[in-house]
Amino acid sequence: MLERPQAIIRIVPAGGSKTAKQIHNQWMYLSRQGEVPLQRSERYLGVMLPHKKLKELARSWAVETGNYQIGQPSAESVQELTTHIIVSFPPGTEAAKAFATGRAWAEEMFGSGRNGGTFDYISACHTDRAHPHMHLVVNRRAQEGHWLKISRRHAYLSYDKLRLTLVDVACRHGIVLDATSRVERGILDPPITYAEYRRQARKGSAVARRDKAEGDPLQ
Repeated sequence: MLERPQAIIRIVPAGGSKTAKQIHNQWMYLSRQGEVPLQRSERYLGVMLPHKKLKELARSWAVETGNYQIGQPSAESVQELTTHIIVSFPPGTEAAKAFATGRAWAEEMFGSGRNGGTFDYISACHTDRAHPHMHLVVNRRAQEGHWLKISRRHAYLSYDKLRLTLVDVACRHGIVLDATSRVERGILDPPITYAEYRRQARKGSAVARRDKAEGDPLQ
């Protein structure tokens, strides 16, 4: 029997932003300076964010967290105001189907309010690698007032729950994935670190190794 491809989700270490300017810069990077559309959460009907509105929305996000004041662009929170997540799909997956899956997963986990809070988010879909993948930036301050926390033992937002939910959502969109852990698959070596992944990418490492690194932490 052929092994099913794994559900790959990466929470980027230190990938969050602490100021409105950092949020804006991250969105600029993910949008490839305006060439890739940024899509708002379903709370805002999934509309595409106009490039000229990025600074305004970044300030709005920062203010909503309560850790930023208008007129103090250098104000920095003691904690990250956003969380950066990457959801990747197997090479050859139809891009439109992959991105519809990623968006539905984001809404279920963060926008629906069914997993311990209601969080705003922005997504960017990329096809610049062999596998289509979606970048998700989540505002860590919930509408209910508390901060986003993702951990191995979280009642709603555990790593296993993220991956298992992606498997379920992908199935509804015609994509078959698996959510077994590295140990369950007999992989005992520690995953490659993000720093090592970036070093290899800068040196032009093979695409296969980059893809592996992108998904290792939650595989």
